Amino acid sequence: MSKQFKRENRYIVLKLTDIEKYLDDDRRKLLDFIAGNIRDGRLLEEKPTFKCVVVEQDWPEYEPTWQAIERRVTGKSNASKDTDLEAQIKYMEREAEWYTEKARVKAPSWQEEADMSVAILKTLTDLKWTYANLKEEGRKAKAFLKSHGIDED
Repeated sequence: MSKQFKRENRYIVLKLTDIEKYLDDDRRKLLDFIAGNIRDGRLLEEKPTFKCVVVEQDWPEYEPTWQAIERRVTGKSNASKDTDLEAQIKYMEREAEWYTEKARVKAPSWQEEADMSVAILKTLTDLKWTYANLKEEGRKAKAFLKSHGIDED
């Protein structure tokens, strides 16, 4: 039986540029003091210091990152090729939308992002075509095995 996965807030993340922008010197010192106490406490308990990757919610990698964590937590890390391809397609669609929006907002100085968007959309189209063909070939193979009385396992 696989584990149930629930997204939860487990960390407080403060962007360094926001700390510099919104806190005065006294509050930055206080924050540094608090962070030092937590770091020291972890060291006393022989816990490693945190090394984390933060993915902001408006980045195209956000949902695929959550999906990867969910697969690991629920024990579905070895997902089927269909699921992997579907996740890759969704990721590329979101990435294309992200680059397209950046290019729209920042045009014409964002020509590189617009070019990247076109390249991603072309790759996405190719990937969807390949995925559809692989699914069809899989159906044909299953039908062939079944017609010859061969169990798929």
